[in-house]
Amino acid sequence: MNKRFEKLKGISDIVDTMIRGLKKEWVKVDMKSFGTVVDDVCFGCAATNTLCELMQEQFTNTQISSPLTRYSKFNGGITEDELVSFEGAIDHLRLGNIQSFLNRLIDVGHLFNFEIPEYYETAPDTDLPVLRTDDWKENLHFYEEYRDFLITEGL
Repeated sequence: MNKRFEKLKGISDIVDTMIRGLKKEWVKVDMKSFGTVVDDVCFGCAATNTLCELMQEQFTNTQISSPLTRYSKFNGGITEDELVSFEGAIDHLRLGNIQSFLNRLIDVGHLFNFEIPEYYETAPDTDLPVLRTDDWKENLHFYEEYRDFLITEGL
């Protein structure tokens, strides 16, 4: 198991890691790309910034553009397919689709020291806005409120 994923104690930690990664903007936010380079500037989405937050470092220009090179930064404990599944889960989260987020996490649930909760436990009536490249900063507070709810529920 990868040490970085062991630190996550619930889905509230995953949501919080996404929030912190976006706020730090480890790589310039472009919600349409998991990783690209333009004029020597790295761009990536919420998932990319979440991975950077987990690692506490940014991807380099040569590491960001493919799942294989992003995976190599983790130094074992996770497969390339697991990394892609985790990135997909975070992408569904930033799209406001909690059920798909949870379903994708189930695919990599063995990476965590907690059980993935059932959808009904996670406030299925919560309406999270899509985080887009041009409005994610204005809408991130909805995800902070959702994280806080998850914490109060022990999730």
